[in-house]
Amino acid sequence: MKTISFKKTLCNIALLSSMALPAFQSVALELCEPGHSENPATIPTPQGESLSLRGFVNWSDAAEFTVSVEWTGNSIQYLSNRHSEDVMFSAYIPGVYELTKTVTSNLGNTSVIPYTVEVIHSPLPAVTFFENSTPTKLVTDYGMHPNDDIDDSVAFERLLENLNDGDVIEFPTGTFIFEKSVKIFSGFAKNVTIQGNTGTVIQKTIAPGSNPDLRDSLIFIDKSEGLIIQNLSFIGVFNSLEETATWNHHGLYLGSASDAIIRQNTFFGFGDACLRVTTSPYHDIGGVHSNNVLVSNNLFEQCTQISSTIKKDEFGSVNNLEFSDNTFKNMRGPLKLATRQPAFGLKILRNKFINGYYDAINIIGYSDVEVKNNIIKDYPNGYFLNMRPNSESNITVEIKNINISENAIVNTGKGLRIQPLDLGDELIPMSNVKVERNYFENTRITASPTIRTINIANYYLDIITGLKINENIYWNPENQDFDMFLDMQRVDRAADVWEAENNINNKLNIETLRVPNI
Repeated sequence: MKTISFKKTLCNIALLSSMALPAFQSVALELCEPGHSENPATIPTPQGESLSLRGFVNWSDAAEFTVSVEWTGNSIQYLSNRHSEDVMFSAYIPGVYELTKTVTSNLGNTSVIPYTVEVIHSPLPAVTFFENSTPTKLVTDYGMHPNDDIDDSVAFERLLENLNDGDVIEFPTGTFIFEKSVKIFSGFAKNVTIQGNTGTVIQKTIAPGSNPDLRDSLIFIDKSEGLIIQNLSFIGVFNSLEETATWNHHGLYLGSASDAIIRQNTFFGFGDACLRVTTSPYHDIGGVHSNNVLVSNNLFEQCTQISSTIKKDEFGSVNNLEFSDNTFKNMRGPLKLATRQPAFGLKILRNKFINGYYDAINIIGYSDVEVKNNIIKDYPNGYFLNMRPNSESNITVEIKNINISENAIVNTGKGLRIQPLDLGDELIPMSNVKVERNYFENTRITASPTIRTINIANYYLDIITGLKINENIYWNPENQDFDMFLDMQRVDRAADVWEAENNINNKLNIETLRVPNI
C-alpha cells in the first residue's frame, strides 16, 4: 500500500498527477469525495499474462485526504476486500472481468473502485522451423543412394565412425534401407549434425533370413556431445497398434548424450520406443546422466512409447530434458520419462497428444517439472498424467517443485494421478506441487475415490507439503458434482499444507485456451 497525504486545496494537483500515469494506472479517480467511479475504463490484457492494477481514491476532511494504491484478484473471483494488499490480475480464459476493490481511508471514509479488464485471446507463438545447415558430408559420396533397395546401414555406420568435430551429414530426398542396427559405442565426434530434406526416409527393415525378434535399435549412438538430428523420417516395422509390443525395437537411441537437439523429425511404427534418450547401458553401476536435451517439433506416431527409461538398476536418466511443440498421435503407450537415480529439470510444453491407447504422460522420479500448455484429446483408457516415484529405485529422494498448469484435457479415461508413494510401501514425500488453471472435459469418473478427475493416491498422512489445486475448470455433462472432480478427504489426508480453491464446473471452448490447435 502507498498512502500520500495532501492539504485539501491540492485535490486538483493530485488529479493531474494521476492522469499523467500510464492508462492502466489511472482508471478510477475520485475528487476529494467518498464514493466510486461510475464508468470505469476497460483495460486490455493478453491472455495468460499478469496485469498490475493501480488506482487512486481521494478523500477529504477539513485538513487532508489520502491516495491509496492496492488490489488483488484472479480469473475466477472478484478482487479481495482486504486493505493494503498489493496484487496482480491474470487470466487464461478470454473474457471481460468486472473487478472491484473496497478501500477504507485513514480518515474512515470508504470507497469502491470498479475495474473492467478484457482478457484477449493470445494464440501460442508459431513454431520456428530450422533450415538445414551447410553440409560437409553428403551420404551419396559414401555409397548410400536413395530408392535403390540396397542396405545402407553398414555404410552409414562406417561414416559415423570416421567423423570430425562439427561435421554436418546430409541425406537427400528419398528412402534409405537399414537392414542392420547402426551402433556407435565410443569416440563419437562432437557437435555433429545429421539432417535430411523433405521426403528423406530411413526405413528399418528385416534382413532376409534374420530373426525379427532380435532386431535392435535403428540407430544407437553412445556418449555424444552437441549432436543435432533434424528433418528426417524414421520408419519402423510396427505396423499397427494391435501388434504385441516388441521390446528393444527402438527407432533412435541416445545414451549419455549432452547438449543434444532432436527436432523436426517423424517417427513411425516402432515396437518399443520411437525415441529413447537415457543413460548409456555401457557404463558401470550408476551410469552417466544425459544432460541438456531438447526434443522439439517432431511427430511421433504409432509407437509403443517415447522414453528416458533404462532397464538397469541404479541408473539415472536425463537432467534438463525438454519436450516442446511435438505431436504424439495414435500412440500405444505414453511419453514415459523415468529415472532410477535423482533427476532434475523436465519441461513438457505446448505438445499435442491425440488419440492414444493408454496414458499420455508418465513422469517417474523427477523433480523440477513443468507441464504446461499441452492439449490431450481422446485417451479413453488412461491418464492424462500419471506421476509417481520409481518403485525400482532403492534411493529415497523427495520429489519436489512440480507445476502442472494451463493444459486442456478432453475425453480421457482417468484424468490426473499423483502418487507420492512407491509400490514397495516406502515413504517418498513430495513438496511444492501445483495443479492450477487446467481444463478437464469429459474425464471418466466413478463413485470410487481412486477415480477422480484429479486423484491424489495417498497412503500415509501428510506425505505432501505445499499442495495447491486451484482455479481448475472441469466439465462432465453426466456428473457435475464437485466431489467427483476432487476427493477433498483424500487431499486432506495426503497433504499437511494445501490449498484447493476456485475449482469450478464450466464448459469452455478449447480453441480459446492457450494450447496448440488440433
